[in-house]
Amino acid sequence: VTKARKNSRPDSLRAKLTETDVQEAMQSVHKARLDAAVKAGRLTQAQADEMLQRAKDAPKRWAEHEATRAARIAPAAKLLDMTADAIRDKLRDGTSLAKLAESKGVSRAKLLDALKEGITAASKLEGVTFTPERLTAMAERMADQTGQGRGGHRGPGGHGGFGPGGFGPGGPPQLPPLGP
Repeated sequence: VTKARKNSRPDSLRAKLTETDVQEAMQSVHKARLDAAVKAGRLTQAQADEMLQRAKDAPKRWAEHEATRAARIAPAAKLLDMTADAIRDKLRDGTSLAKLAESKGVSRAKLLDALKEGITAASKLEGVTFTPERLTAMAERMADQTGQGRGGHRGPGGHGGFGPGGFGPGGPPQLPPLGP
């Protein structure tokens, strides 16, 4: 009995599991839940099939997203002689790319050119093109933004943050009371 327990420890199981095993197990559970939803009439089979395919494609989409993100910042990182991770840390700490460039003696024009180069490289990975005006506007925004106060894609305040788009002071306007 003691040997059986020892051999069934999670540590020994983890040593044998591969990433593929985990992904297949997750897909199996996801498929079972989707099948149950179809059977209960909450989804059509076509909807379930589409959701299952999206789940199967998720690792590839994530890898593409990360490649695009890396391509976007790479020229600026090279220009500033910093790693992309170091730049992200500075952004999270509230320092903009424009301030980083200024502290390293790099002109704003050179920074914007590097950002445009990165945006163009990233957009090619995604099969997208931008007008010169849009490209400049995107580079300007990237140069001036920081990682502070941003919580996802909910606006400057972020979800739960302060300012427009958040739920703190300056967040969504209050609705008038109902009734007379």
